[in-house]
Amino acid sequence: MANEATIIDVVARTSLWLQPHRIVLILIALGLVLSAAFFMRWDWLPQYYEMGLIGLWRSLWILAVTCVLGFLLAVPLGLAQAAGSFWFAAPAKVFCTVIRGTPLLIQLWLLYYG
Repeated sequence: MANEATIIDVVARTSLWLQPHRIVLILIALGLVLSAAFFMRWDWLPQYYEMGLIGLWRSLWILAVTCVLGFLLAVPLGLAQAAGSFWFAAPAKVFCTVIRGTPLLIQLWLLYYG
């Protein structure tokens, strides 16, 4: 019986993709990708290959650094919230609420422009 229910669930989920508006959107996206692949001039790409690799490396480095810094910030804040003391939990909750409650772009503007 479990296999029947699983098959029915899979069919129900895959049938959502067969709705007309989604098929139209998929065809439009496919057309855009194919037109970019066949009709766009790609002769500029080799001269920017090295710059693209440098940008990829910097992005991965920033990702790694922010993951480590986020972990180092999250552990003490989580422990402070879990600590029952008001003097530890309240500032941690306020900090988390402000950081999670404001858009990232606004935070970056405040950080950059002071």
